[in-house]
Formats: sequence, structure tokens, C-alpha cells
Amino acid sequence: MGVHDLGNAVIVSFRQPGAATGAPVFVVDVWRREGNDWKLAIRYAASSATDAVPGVPAQDADLPKRY
Repeated sequence: MGVHDLGNAVIVSFRQPGAATGAPVFVVDVWRREGNDWKLAIRYAASSATDAVPGVPAQDADLPKRY
């Protein structure tokens, strides 16, 4: 896991096993500070398999995404 603190934004990158195939999924998140809270602003995910994107609810699985 890597974290880059830019003040009001944080970039986090990590790798985790995919749910269906076990193929690694590489994820990059951009978190933005809103008051005292942090909100996920952007998520990028890449895998050599067709696993679901981490953090995307099953009901949103049919929304268009870029892999």
C-alpha cells in the first residue's frame, strides 16, 4: 500500500486479490478532505481478469466503467 498526502487530497494505491478469479486487482483511490471527513473522489482499478471493481455495490455493477 502506498499513500501520498497532498494536504486536502490523498492518493492511495494498493493491490488485492480479485474476488472471483484471485487475479490481483490494482486500485488507485483519490480521497478528498471535506471538513473533518474524508470522501472517496475517484477510484481506478485494473486487473487482467474480469473481477468486480472493489467498492462498487453489486446493484451498480452494470454501470459503465473504465478498466
